[in-house]
Amino acid sequence: MTNDITKIEQQHLDLVLKKLDQRIAQSSERIKRAQSNLDEAEKGWKDVRVKFSDFNSIVETGASVHAQQQVLAQKERDQNQAQQQFDKLKKLKGRPYFARIDFIDSSNRSSELETIYIGLASFADEQGHFYVYDWRAPISSIYYDGGLGKIDYQTPSGLQQADVKLKRQFEIADGVILTVFDTEEAVGDQLLLDALSSDSSTKMKSIVTTIQREQNKIIRDTDSDLLFVQGAAGSGKTAAVLQRVAYLLYRFRGKITSGQVILFSPNQIFNDYVNEVLPDLGENNMIQMTFYQYANYRLPKISVQTLADRFEEENDPLSVKLTDLKGSLAMFAAVKKFALSMGKGGMSFRDIHFQGQTFFSKEDISKIYYSFNDNYSLSQRLEATKQALLKKTSGRISSEMKKDWAQTAVENLTGEQLELMLGDPDKHQFESEKKERNDLAKQIVKKALGPVVRRIRRGIFVNPNQLFLSFMRQVPDLIDLDDFSLKTQEWQEAYLRSKQDLSDQKLSLNDTAIYLYLFDLINGHHGDLSIRFLFVDEVQDYTPFQFSFFEIFFS
Repeated sequence: MTNDITKIEQQHLDLVLKKLDQRIAQSSERIKRAQSNLDEAEKGWKDVRVKFSDFNSIVETGASVHAQQQVLAQKERDQNQAQQQFDKLKKLKGRPYFARIDFIDSSNRSSELETIYIGLASFADEQGHFYVYDWRAPISSIYYDGGLGKIDYQTPSGLQQADVKLKRQFEIADGVILTVFDTEEAVGDQLLLDALSSDSSTKMKSIVTTIQREQNKIIRDTDSDLLFVQGAAGSGKTAAVLQRVAYLLYRFRGKITSGQVILFSPNQIFNDYVNEVLPDLGENNMIQMTFYQYANYRLPKISVQTLADRFEEENDPLSVKLTDLKGSLAMFAAVKKFALSMGKGGMSFRDIHFQGQTFFSKEDISKIYYSFNDNYSLSQRLEATKQALLKKTSGRISSEMKKDWAQTAVENLTGEQLELMLGDPDKHQFESEKKERNDLAKQIVKKALGPVVRRIRRGIFVNPNQLFLSFMRQVPDLIDLDDFSLKTQEWQEAYLRSKQDLSDQKLSLNDTAIYLYLFDLINGHHGDLSIRFLFVDEVQDYTPFQFSFFEIFFS
């Protein structure tokens, strides 16, 4: 009987492989056409004529360049889509599917038995007949959610019911069915598991064939804002998370991309370990980083402590107590309280220099910062300060033009520089040499003031290091140290260590989270709003402070 089943299933597999070969050939031709069209589009740049003789010519040139860019972008998209389709089909060719279910759908009035095969990606012919269903498709959840008999499953149109008559799993290699067995549950038969791991490397395998019922709930949950997965080591938590990412990208295709999903992982070795899982599941990789990497990205000029170094240093009772305090929600609330108090006074600024002299002193900046109404938020106050400083900078152009440095720069201009600055002499007729000289001096001053303008716009006149140290000094006034079994003297010693670290341009991992949150509050940073889903692996390695920071920064 088993041989007969295998023979019948092999015939079906041969049919699917034949259809795949046909589609792969078509896809290959599509790639060639798309590449040819892209090459032609790139040659089209030769027909674009750049003209700047008058305003109409400039407009015409701009429109021509824009149109050519659009054509080229579309051809590149066509080529990329063709290549992605080809890659997906080639991957399916190795093993088109791993399971089959037979069922009667409650919505089917004829009560006919339906059969579907489940694989890593969907495959259908041009008439819309599906030979393989993606494991993330709503109908595929029948395979994971229960045994034989009646089962409910969720669809975009609501809850549906199916009467499952057969569940069958396959082991397929090189177009040949090696093993067929029927089961009531989607569990990992040892033969199947052995086959899946037979060519294992250091890369993690995407074992979607062995997803359990509870894992499937985790993977397909779209209602929970916050989801914790708890389980023993080796229980498949990370695999479920990665499969959940793949499912969400499938479920919300067109609404989110892999670049809007971020995974905080424990270390770079882990990143390397799983970096091929999503491509194996047919998706582009999400953003992967450790908190250490994230902090280094945000603070490129400061050396941030690694998680491993933190664990090595926390080997005495005092270090543990300090970590508990710095990573607590009480500390998180204290940072916010301190930041809000900066609207009243105490903000730290630094001078802005120009031509070797103080252009705006920190005292001048402070007066401007606190000149606005008390109802200004921190971000509004900072933005208003920037605008006031930019206005003052613009107002000082005239006075700078008269200074020796500007006049000397005008006198030292070469003929080539003069031509570039004055442009077409027929269009720039000056009434006098003095006016021509003033125009040149104005251009020179504006260019020279560029770095000042950039510093103002970036808010570099705020001194985050001094703010951080001011906060750390005030911690005993903001938090009851007794709650953490700490003495004031112990905190003072910790403050001095943090001060020395910052002087050496480095920060502990706990101090880094405090520094970043304070910086964002003062500057009014709202975080990366493009991120739609955040995953954290090994949550026990993170503090409540860090999780609260994640919530603020990524939501």
